Amino acid sequence: MPVKTTILIAEDTTVNRKVLVKLLSAEYALVEAENGQEALDLLRKYGNSISAVILDLIMPVLDGFGFLKAIQKMDAYKNLPLIVAADNMGDQSAVEALKLGAWDFITKPYNGDIIRFRLKNAIERSQFSAFNQLKFLAEYDTLTGIYNKTKFFQMTRKMLDANPGTLFAFLRLNIDQFQLINSFFGSEEGDKLLCFLADSFRAAYSSDTYTYGRMEADVFAACFAYSTKDAVLLHLEHAKERIKSYNRSFNIVPVFGVYFLDDLSLGVNEMLDRAELAAKTCKGQYLSTTAIYQPQLRQRLEEEQEIVNEMSDALEQKQFCIYLQPKYALFTNRPAGGEALVRWHHPQKGMISPDEFIPIFERNGFISKLDYFVWESVCFLLHQWLQHGMSPSPISVNVSRVNLYDPNLVDIITDLIQKYAVPPHLLQLEMTENAYMGNPQMMEQVVNQLHKAGFTVLIDDFGSGYSSLSVLKNVDVDALKIDIRFFEKTRVSGRGENIIASIVRMAKWLNLSVIAEGVETQEQVDFLRSAGCDYVQGFYFARPMPVDDYVNLVRETNSAAQTAVEAGRYAGLNPDRLWSLEPEMLLLFSDDPSPKAICGFNGDELELLRVNLAFKDLLGFAADTSPLDFIAPEHHESVLAACCSCAETQEREECEYRRVTAHGKQLWIRLTLQYIQQVGTKYILMAHMENITALKLMETNYLDALSHSPTLRRFDLSRPFTLSNIRELLAFLTQIFDVARLVDPVNTSVVSLPNEGGLAYKPYTCFNVWGKGTRCENCSSICALRNDCRMTKYEYIKNNIFYVVSNPVTVEDNLGKCHKFALELVSHISDHLMITPPNGKTIEQMIEETQKKIYTDALTGAYNRRYLSELMFSHHAQKCVAKRLGLVLLDLSRFKQINDRYGHETGDSLLVATAKKLRETVRQSDSVIRYGGDEFVVILTECSEAQVIDAVERMRKALGSIPYCGEGTSLVQADFGYAYTDRFDTTYATVQELLRIADAAMYREKHFHKATTQG
Repeated sequence: MPVKTTILIAEDTTVNRKVLVKLLSAEYALVEAENGQEALDLLRKYGNSISAVILDLIMPVLDGFGFLKAIQKMDAYKNLPLIVAADNMGDQSAVEALKLGAWDFITKPYNGDIIRFRLKNAIERSQFSAFNQLKFLAEYDTLTGIYNKTKFFQMTRKMLDANPGTLFAFLRLNIDQFQLINSFFGSEEGDKLLCFLADSFRAAYSSDTYTYGRMEADVFAACFAYSTKDAVLLHLEHAKERIKSYNRSFNIVPVFGVYFLDDLSLGVNEMLDRAELAAKTCKGQYLSTTAIYQPQLRQRLEEEQEIVNEMSDALEQKQFCIYLQPKYALFTNRPAGGEALVRWHHPQKGMISPDEFIPIFERNGFISKLDYFVWESVCFLLHQWLQHGMSPSPISVNVSRVNLYDPNLVDIITDLIQKYAVPPHLLQLEMTENAYMGNPQMMEQVVNQLHKAGFTVLIDDFGSGYSSLSVLKNVDVDALKIDIRFFEKTRVSGRGENIIASIVRMAKWLNLSVIAEGVETQEQVDFLRSAGCDYVQGFYFARPMPVDDYVNLVRETNSAAQTAVEAGRYAGLNPDRLWSLEPEMLLLFSDDPSPKAICGFNGDELELLRVNLAFKDLLGFAADTSPLDFIAPEHHESVLAACCSCAETQEREECEYRRVTAHGKQLWIRLTLQYIQQVGTKYILMAHMENITALKLMETNYLDALSHSPTLRRFDLSRPFTLSNIRELLAFLTQIFDVARLVDPVNTSVVSLPNEGGLAYKPYTCFNVWGKGTRCENCSSICALRNDCRMTKYEYIKNNIFYVVSNPVTVEDNLGKCHKFALELVSHISDHLMITPPNGKTIEQMIEETQKKIYTDALTGAYNRRYLSELMFSHHAQKCVAKRLGLVLLDLSRFKQINDRYGHETGDSLLVATAKKLRETVRQSDSVIRYGGDEFVVILTECSEAQVIDAVERMRKALGSIPYCGEGTSLVQADFGYAYTDRFDTTYATVQELLRIADAAMYREKHFHKATTQG
């Protein structure tokens, strides 16, 4: 017996339900509901077994319109036929029902034949739609709507067979590090990017000689006819720029592999393989992200396979060996350990570069065995050195990401040091920062276990990945390794040096050592020493070398003179030797690149006894020069006090002072004083100088610094600027601030000054500098123009803090017409916090504290109104905002009377208690905001409208438990209004609209309560 199709009848009138049951029961199985809410519950219960719904519009609890609205939000029922039953339905109601998804109408009284025909037609339409949907799923990618891999292969084969004499190109596209976009911005944003790429393929060509599809993940492919190869490559360059401009904050790097078809009979899968082979050559090549398939790529693949075929035998036959590259301590210029690096001595090919085999081993997992070989070789070396009575410095080894995921890693390394009786501190372990991205929790656990076992852990290539601060915050490492070559590739002059200096300072606050690798020049060494870097590694000092050469180097440099300088410092030196040419003194002065001087101090006077060449280069020198001549008068007292303290305590002392050179250049010096000895009534002190000017400038308020600038003093900001003057001023300010520009805030435009004269408006809006989608609601530039005065504010965007100065200026164009603009100066002060956190606080703590001050209501501890208008919805521009959002607006009833009767102290305590109860009632991911006075806003994210209504009732109940008078009999009451949207991610205007709707609803409730009370 065939199973009947099930129909859901939602009708509140019993007679009408019975009529429908009588008419339809012979052909259909029927489920009955008395109202819209019951119908929804039954629909959820029976799910896809319901084939159609007959719906009365006028019902209690939830009417037909409410049912249609609820169904409209459920994707699972978008093909479910909804037939509306009504009598005397007006046009307006009919249109509204159709808008909400109604399929058809039936009228009362019911006609059995009409109802059965309309049900049958609707169900058949639904089944046909379901069939088409299944066909779509079989041939198209469900996310992007373009061909899937199977359909793309079919259509491409068909196109090639139909056009045998045509030139075709095969293209493969993927996004480098696409998984990081998903990790940092969320999978929803990653999906939006994939849809954008699909739309780009749709818009590229419109031809019967063009196919495209999504292969998997972020991989797309296309095959198209072309005229010339140059035209194809030019088209790809334009496409690359369009893709990069999708969202600058994503740092999108599209990679194209191109295969120009020379054999149309090849399988489409092989064409894709060749394009993929070309694309692989771009990996890590950020300046070259388009590659064309060449026959030699196949040869390279064969060479890689040859390496794979020989790797196991090479390990077994001991063709691999370790080289050691020394790490030099900058304080002593002596080796203080080394890093073990692997080399492959092939019996026929000679030395094979690690760059050729390490990437292959990392891909196929053989790196795990090679790592173990290096670890054991180093343990064996350390054991031998200890057996021969040597005192070796630590040797570091690399731990690949593959081994990091090995649950037995700690046991494996611990077993090795126990086998060779090596103290764990001598075997240091280097892990790359990028390994943290793969599995942060795993890395945190492994590092903690290694620390418990006594090992030292270093983070290699720190700053080159996307998670530097997360690593520092969550992983308890001991040292950072930075490759200074990475920071040299900056477009802004000096930015790399500032970043390195900031990292060094930050590491000092966290008690971490810093090792700079890739050091190749004296200038780099000087800079790193002045920045406070501990160790360096690079070709300037030594290349990687065989073990015996490393041992000899350490033995030769470990001379008695150097040991005396490092171990004894300057204590106990015979004063007569200070002027000698003994090795210790030569090391201290002529051979030392850092500025040093020996001074005599008698309590209130300083004299220079001896200086080195670096001192003369930095500060100059003359025979009759007094040390105080090198110091600004306002710092004389602090320098003499430091000298006095050093002489009395015989302990190291530090201070900082400013000096203006004869050429007007301002220098900041950090002075470190070390006691040597007393000679008669004079104390002999060693003075070490560090040039900290660059760092100090970042600690100094920009505006204060500018006020002393001769360039800026030439301009009067209150008078009109000519085009040449404003251009000169902007050029000067651009050297100092991160952003210096003219803006027209009323029209949200950036004003440019072309060299040929005149004014021009750039084709992007002024708020794009923040990555926002709309103008700041507290725009300082608008306020500056409106009030004709300088305005300042802080912007907190994407975990970065900016200080913004807006100054009104008038610019006169070539025709004599005056224009009012805002001169906008922006300083990224997160870097400033990174350099000078007060009281030893971490960067994260500083940013969190600054954010709290800006966006927290001082009385209640809830968020303030600025948070609502500025920070919370700035996340909208960062593409991480919730899609479903409820906004609840409430104010306390009779709050003014409470203040008047019981006093403002009671009113304040009531507000504090209200904020506390609201926070306790909602989820941690929701936001409680004091909107003003006794009004509060609660933002509920990723929730249904029913959950918002439930939350309102919970908040109402929670606030109703708060007493506000001494007897405890008076309880808080509040009026509520809410608004809800499931499309919050599509438009910023929704914020103001939600507030308007919630406000109107709240006042309706307020008036209702007032009318009820009066009645």
